[in-house]
Amino acid sequence: QQPNPTQDNYYPDDEIDLIDYLRVLWKWKWMIILITFVCVVAAGVVSFMMPKIYEVSTTIEPGVVGIDGNGRPIYLDSAANIKGKIESGIYNSRVLKNRNINPRKTQVKFKGDNPKNTTLIKISSVWEQNKLAIGTKVLEQLLIELARDYEEIIQAKTEGIDKEILLQLS
Repeated sequence: QQPNPTQDNYYPDDEIDLIDYLRVLWKWKWMIILITFVCVVAAGVVSFMMPKIYEVSTTIEPGVVGIDGNGRPIYLDSAANIKGKIESGIYNSRVLKNRNINPRKTQVKFKGDNPKNTTLIKISSVWEQNKLAIGTKVLEQLLIELARDYEEIIQAKTEGIDKEILLQLS
């Protein structure tokens, strides 16, 4: 006679009780405690051996060059465009050169963040504790380089407006 799989007693010995699991765990309790302790100590040692990392950051806002017909400000450049320029690294070599920093020894990576519904740009970079002063100087130089670039744009716009005024007065 063939066993019927739909009957309850088809696999009579396939049940494992919770107490069996607890007995196995109790048998190996010292090994489990030892492995856990070793992992905790190893994680603690590694975390204390790693260098301390700090973030140097500042927040800027694009300059306003006018007001449109609806009373909204007209910005010199969009926050997204400025953020893109910073993150792409177009200022990195100028910053290092103007601060007399060897680019082979010090790498610069700026991160830009534009919070939603704002025109603000948070610029940050990450530095080890022993290079924190360099990080501060590099960020200051980045702001100087940004000001120089946009000063040229403002100068060009001012000259264009002056020419328009002269043409209208003539």
